Amino acid sequence: MTSTESIIYNYSMERCKWLENISRGRVKERAKSIRERLLAGDKGRSVFPSFVFMGTSRCTLKCKHCYGLIPNFTDHYDISVDTIKRSVKTLLLGCDELITAEIGGGGEPMLYPQLIEALNFLVSQEKIDFVLFSTNGTIPANDKLLDALDNEKCFVLISDYGVQQNTSSLIQCFEKKGIDFCYNTNQHWVDAGEPVPQSKTIQQLTAEFANCSNTKFCKVVIENKIYSCARSARMHLLGVYEDNHDYNEFSENCPPDEINSILKSCYNKDYAVACDYCNLASLNPVYVEAGKQPGKKLSNYTYIHRDACHDISRLSRENQELVAEVQRLLDRRNKRHFLSAIVKFPERLVRHTIIKPLKTWFKNRQNAGKTINTCELESRIRELSEQIAQRDRTIVQQRDSRSTD
Repeated sequence: MTSTESIIYNYSMERCKWLENISRGRVKERAKSIRERLLAGDKGRSVFPSFVFMGTSRCTLKCKHCYGLIPNFTDHYDISVDTIKRSVKTLLLGCDELITAEIGGGGEPMLYPQLIEALNFLVSQEKIDFVLFSTNGTIPANDKLLDALDNEKCFVLISDYGVQQNTSSLIQCFEKKGIDFCYNTNQHWVDAGEPVPQSKTIQQLTAEFANCSNTKFCKVVIENKIYSCARSARMHLLGVYEDNHDYNEFSENCPPDEINSILKSCYNKDYAVACDYCNLASLNPVYVEAGKQPGKKLSNYTYIHRDACHDISRLSRENQELVAEVQRLLDRRNKRHFLSAIVKFPERLVRHTIIKPLKTWFKNRQNAGKTINTCELESRIRELSEQIAQRDRTIVQQRDSRSTD
């Protein structure tokens, strides 16, 4: 095994382990099985970790610190699904297995008009182990999309950018359908900066390239080019810079051995020129608010499982004073808001042991002419949560006692 082949193997193992850690159910078991097979020594096979096939440059948000530079695009576009299919077919000729194929690389995949056809095509490819995409959770899923995602290969990453109602509805649909997903909350972004040259030395470029996860797992494919990362691809499309060092070209007419060599060469780079226009992997990173919208303040809400968020909304609509108190609590930086305390409890417990008692408590305080401050509200939620936990512990103890008898 050459040094490049060793790097690719290690990245493939990392990709499987990552899926094991963030997934559940079918995807988790499948990822574990594949990793164990690779660990056992599946010699002679050419396995690659990940390629991302760009679908659209459109997005529902205009994030201030967008790594993919989506707000910089004035004319948006969609890559045709036939183009994606040709690229996939060609690249798969050069490998025996691809751990993950992703529709993304910037933009909102659920705005891509041919997303379902692309997903179905990727899932149908035997050499592809998993099919992924990341969404900002602002768009509802229709039945056709849910049917396409109802597959042991499919996995969705949902980002928490404070659009609570939309994201909650999307997650409820996924849960009811049994679709495997991960909800990324409490994120911190690194400010990649404006796409302008910074005159970094080769040593700096090399260090940041090695420090960047995107160069490992976000090789972006657009038509007949494989870019070092999503930002590199976007900057080329925007005309920010042009350097053939940062991409590898392939052709449908290339024989399988040549395609394999091209794929390997994507992982045989020490740096990317794009790193001179990016601070994402800086050794001195600057952290910024994730999903920040210009001129808007996003809620710090964290998703509440199933229907609980709708109960909170109804409760809030009935009591404007509670709205103000909750908002003050949510806006407090570096502090988990009170709803996060009940995230782990199922719907029926949340509804009957937290929502209703909270409503009664609030009403009693109001009738007594007492004001409600943030600390009291948070304390009350903790008390209710602890009651649930204590009841659960009691049930387990009683069950264990009966089994012993």
